[in-house]
Amino acid sequence: MADYAGRPASYKVLTVGPDIHGSGGLCALMRVYARVSDRFHMLPFSSRNGRIAGFLIEMSTLLRMPFCRLAGYNVLHVHATSDSFFFRASRALRWGQKLGFRTIVHCHNDDFADFLAPLDKKHARAISRASAVLVLSDSWATYFSKTLGCRRVVVIPNLVPDVRIVRNRAKRRPEEPLRLLYMGKLTQQKGVYDLVRALEPLAAKYQSYLQLAIAGSGESDQVIALIDELKLDRIVTFEGWVDEKEKDRLMRLSDVLILPSYREGMPVGILEAGIYGMACIATSVGAMPDVVDDGVNGFLVDPGEPDQLTDAIQFYLDNPRKISEHGAAAREHIAAFLPAPVLARLDALYSSLV
Repeated sequence: MADYAGRPASYKVLTVGPDIHGSGGLCALMRVYARVSDRFHMLPFSSRNGRIAGFLIEMSTLLRMPFCRLAGYNVLHVHATSDSFFFRASRALRWGQKLGFRTIVHCHNDDFADFLAPLDKKHARAISRASAVLVLSDSWATYFSKTLGCRRVVVIPNLVPDVRIVRNRAKRRPEEPLRLLYMGKLTQQKGVYDLVRALEPLAAKYQSYLQLAIAGSGESDQVIALIDELKLDRIVTFEGWVDEKEKDRLMRLSDVLILPSYREGMPVGILEAGIYGMACIATSVGAMPDVVDDGVNGFLVDPGEPDQLTDAIQFYLDNPRKISEHGAAAREHIAAFLPAPVLARLDALYSSLV
């Protein structure tokens, strides 16, 4: 085994995270790691088949970890989110510390301060005792280093694989409809209702020039009911859950990705938008401001403000040439999130730990 510079690697990494075949952004990220790294070895702590199956999978992982340690794995990389998965991640982290792993906890949300505050202190202690804490943005690092007293906090962004051929939006005709795409969970926290409401002031004037495709699962009936209530069925199509092939089709067809979330980490979808040369309208939460440069490759708006979404969409309707300009800037900006530079930074971290 060699590191990314071709040297013999002194580390052997065991990754623990959610079911790689599950739904959600972190599961999608695990699939990306598996796709781009030939040294990615992972044990899951959850199952897409429900809680009981997830409990059994977690117990199996905890039982296998000592044998992995005996087999030479010396670095444990645990991916954590601030939800029910956190407790499974915490148990794996604490068990790994007892087994003598060099431990890394990779935090994928921006609300760990609020999330950890009411919990048992053992969870915060496990994080502070980790060999390294990985965060997605500089803005998150202060909490872990200053408040939790973590010995080493490293900023490493999520990564996204490249695609060979992307649509040349510079050849897009100005009279073509503006094609918007929402892709994610259908919940209030993801801002999908705000997005639907943002279209209402535009619907009458732009019936033939505005299209929104909504892809995802969750509160489907409620979203469809709002579309019907606001009489937006002529400009909004509901795609439901889509597989990788259909996602690829939608991203090639669409002009602007919209992510109006109230809370986020660094969603894979926003990175994929850059890969496909798409402009992006996103809320200024989590690590999304690290990806979207306001007015350069998209726009940042405040969460829970449909009027701001309306204004950003109106800009692209009024300035169709900016669609390709912002898309090209997004494609250029995404270079730092491609596998080679991100994996090289991880390699340097792993090597320094052992």
